[in-house]
Amino acid sequence: DDDKGLTKAEDIKNEVQVNDDFKLEIIKSANFCYDINSASIINVGLVSFTSEKELTIMECIDLYRTFQKFLLFFYGESNHFKTFKIKCLHCEDWYSLYYKESLVKDNSGNLAKLEYNDLKDNLSKLMKNWYINEDVRFCADIILENLLSVKVSHSRRFTNSISAFEAFSKRFGLIPKNPTTEKFLKTKKNLLSEISKIKEVDLDTFISKIIRTRDFYVHGNKKQTNHFSEFELLYISFLLDFIVCIGLSEELGLAPINIEKTKGRAKSVYLDMQSVNKILNENNFIN
Repeated sequence: DDDKGLTKAEDIKNEVQVNDDFKLEIIKSANFCYDINSASIINVGLVSFTSEKELTIMECIDLYRTFQKFLLFFYGESNHFKTFKIKCLHCEDWYSLYYKESLVKDNSGNLAKLEYNDLKDNLSKLMKNWYINEDVRFCADIILENLLSVKVSHSRRFTNSISAFEAFSKRFGLIPKNPTTEKFLKTKKNLLSEISKIKEVDLDTFISKIIRTRDFYVHGNKKQTNHFSEFELLYISFLLDFIVCIGLSEELGLAPINIEKTKGRAKSVYLDMQSVNKILNENNFIN
């Protein structure tokens, strides 16, 4: 049929001028491979960094790692690079470098899960702010540790999440008088209620239990017997990570429509996934 065939998507090309000394370019294309029996399309991605200053090899790697973290934060996964090349400014030669990548995640994570089409109109601003704002990256690093961890316990995941929330609150939150983690959580009541569907009248009790759980695991306070179970801790951790993720996204300048998409993702993880896993953990099918 003449109407049938493969159509190559339009190439993607974005240039981000981070500052006077540094810019990066992102290119995505597709290569066709075919023979008499089959045809395939292979996606090809390239990110290049140009600096007006001389950089060490470790500084070059750090620029790439910062880009990888951006992908993990907004998209939830990334793959190992195929080639990593550095140009010598003195001899003009290119050198290939290989190192073990620690920021690779083949399975998608539970954060924003936004696509390129969600970000493309605002990508330059987001990427620039990501590289410039060290406070954003500091807080993001903590929740990305949860995303990348394979066999971390739920309690360890929770302590990472509460640490990320505390770091975010101290850098970007509304600072209450005599600030405490409990007071910071109460400044997020509306968002907590929106994601978790917990009634406003029950939020103070819910927040107090988060604090008791934090004291139990972080400070070893054995007197705190009324704390969340291991199963519940996983979803409290997700909830806190999403609150930080949404707050950092707002700081970076993510469009409101994508903030709402992230909130929708948060509700799905906290409410729907928790409900299904609760049923599976109770062995109702067996009983």
